[in-house]
Parts: sequence; structure tokens; C-alpha cells
Amino acid sequence: MKISGKKYAGKSDAPFQKECPQSLFLTLAFILLNALAIYFDQYLLNLLPLTLLVLAIAFYHLDWLFFALVFLVPLSVQLKYLVPGLSFDLFLPTEPLLAGILVLFILKLFSGEKMEKSLLTHPVTLAVLFYLAWMAVTSVTSTMPLVSFKYLLAHIWFIISFYFLAVYVFRKKKNMFPLLVVLFNSFFDSYNLYGFAAYYLWSE
Repeated sequence: MKISGKKYAGKSDAPFQKECPQSLFLTLAFILLNALAIYFDQYLLNLLPLTLLVLAIAFYHLDWLFFALVFLVPLSVQLKYLVPGLSFDLFLPTEPLLAGILVLFILKLFSGEKMEKSLLTHPVTLAVLFYLAWMAVTSVTSTMPLVSFKYLLAHIWFIISFYFLAVYVFRKKKNMFPLLVVLFNSFFDSYNLYGFAAYYLWSE
């Protein structure tokens, strides 16, 4: 059965023609809002495209997000150096990535995805869970519970990312080679940045 070029083109172009004005409107709206924010010296809106890109990668390629996280850990910068005067501080971009992975992990559990029983009953996993449970108990009885719970939350997203997610990623042996490449590049990037920083300090 033949399909005429005109009929086929009409069907294929219809979704594109419908979505194109919406995408154009959203793009222009973001440009205008971002320009207005920059005018008032607010630069955090620039992170929105990067955030959406990370969410798309996390949804379709969780292993890519893990490799990006490993690569960016030694290159992280404290927020207080980028935006002075804030009442809080965190490392960019790794800590937002870790928080996003934690949220994604919780959503996957609520959506019905189950973890392997062999992983949950492994002695290392039991030791890690006992450690987190004990931290939660001591956070309740702490003299500074808010600080203690922030410390607990930081531990949770590190363990979720570098233990549970790592198990998921390295279940596929083909992912070992990309990890070695990422670690190699990350090491040399860190070494170069350290050299530049030392040169800058000595030149001052």
C-alpha cells in the first residue's frame, strides 16, 4: 500500500506545527524573564536550562548522570564564592545533583520499583542502614537538631548516589570503562586547576 507524499507529510508535520509555537513562546518567555532577573542582579535563573537538561538525562540515562557526578565532584565550587552574602552554602554543581538523585530514587520507590533483595540483605547494606538509623536517633536527641538533620540528609544523598546508584550502574560491566575515563579526566582537570590556583596565589 502506497502513501502519498502529501498525505504523509501532513501527518508527520502536524505535531511539529502544533508544538512549535508553544516551544517558541516558552523560549521567549524564559529569555525575557532571565533578562529581567539579570537586570536586578539575580543570576540563579540561568541554572534553569541546566536543571532541565539534568532532569532529562536522569530520566532517560541514569548512568550518564552518575558519570557526570563523578566527573564534577573534584571540580565543585562553593556557592558563597559565586553569590556572596547568602545565609546558606553548598557545593555547585554536585550537591544539587545529589539532592536530585535522592528525589529521583524516592520517586522510583513510590512508583513501585523495588530494590533487589540480595542488595538489601547484604552485610554492607545492613551496616550502612544501621549507621543512618543511628544518626537519625542521635539527631533527634541532639542539642542542635536542625544542624544534625542537615548532616544526616547530606549523608543520605551521598550514600544513595555512591552506593545504591553505583550498584545499579555497575550491574552492567560495560560501564566500567566509561568510569575509568571519567576518573582519568577528572584527575587531570583537578590537577590543572590546582596548578592554576597555585600560580595565581604565588603571582599575587
